[in-house]
Amino acid sequence: MRYNFFVLTIIIAFFIIACHRNINNPAKNISELGLIPQPQKISLQKYAFLYDANTPFVIDKKADDHLVKEVKNLFLTNQIH
Repeated sequence: MRYNFFVLTIIIAFFIIACHRNINNPAKNISELGLIPQPQKISLQKYAFLYDANTPFVIDKKADDHLVKEVKNLFLTNQIH
């Protein structure tokens, strides 16, 4: 009997916390609930040393080829903001 009361108390506390969070910061759409993985947005500032202000192409000749391909791919798929 005490075990059932303890489990019921934990479940009620979980729902109170979940409802309180949802009231104060409701999700605007289903993707904000965390159920659907979102693509990562990567800041261009990390890779700014590779880019010239006038061209989207990499100008640092010493940069690693793999990094260059990764940055170009992110740029083309609009995952850089």
